[in-house]
Amino acid sequence: KSFMDVSYLHSPEKLFGSIPSEGRYIINIHHFLHLSAHHISIFERYLTAVRNAIIRLLERNPHVLITLRGPHVAEHPPYFCLSTDAWAQYITTIQKETFRDLQDRVIYFPFWDITVASEDTDIHPGCNDHLSDVMFQFTCGRQQ
Repeated sequence: KSFMDVSYLHSPEKLFGSIPSEGRYIINIHHFLHLSAHHISIFERYLTAVRNAIIRLLERNPHVLITLRGPHVAEHPPYFCLSTDAWAQYITTIQKETFRDLQDRVIYFPFWDITVASEDTDIHPGCNDHLSDVMFQFTCGRQQ
């Protein structure tokens, strides 16, 4: 059994389907670590489901802004790597390819380099709050 169970994740269809058809919303997608312990094909299928749910959501509510956060370094002492270093380039490529035709609606944040250069504090990078701040500073007040 994997250390990260995909049952912790919610169906993209259910999640995005619960967002109202009116109003402005910012949705931050960052789930790669929960899938990093599984075969890469599971990550690809999940991202495809997310992409399809986003398309349906944007048809219902064009005022939704989607942000997609790239992979980050993750280590769990003592020296238990969560496969992110090995898969980071593949994950980044899959993310960019999956959302290529939505790049004007899905804002991608490539934070890998920042997390390599910062302290790693038990799975989540020490600069995690700062990364969220950067995303919200970039997106809040943005005209669509």
